[in-house]
Amino acid sequence: MDTGIITEITTQIMGYVKSLDWAYILTFIIIGYGINSQKFTNQIKQKTNISSKRRYRTALVGLVYAVILYFIRGYEVKHIEVLFQSFVFAFVFHKLILDGLVRYITGKRTDYKTLKENENAT
Repeated sequence: MDTGIITEITTQIMGYVKSLDWAYILTFIIIGYGINSQKFTNQIKQKTNISSKRRYRTALVGLVYAVILYFIRGYEVKHIEVLFQSFVFAFVFHKLILDGLVRYITGKRTDYKTLKENENAT
């Protein structure tokens, strides 16, 4: 096996990971969990009578937060790509890895079937 290819791939991946805006990623994940908490979503639904799916709320918050950071930090146009890549990375990382890990640790399922069963029980 050619270790040069593996080394090159690892170097490329590490360069990509290092170039991401980690402050944005971590704060976006924290804000995403806060926005998607049951208490917060119930308050929004009561006040506005609007209900949305979790993924749409998370995506909207991430994009709005990225735009806000763009202007607050005074980024140039070339930084838009870094923010977008950080948004996509955080969105996928949050959904695939962190949600699965939290579900595994807590033993809670948050899929549609479980939510429907919980609604019918109340």
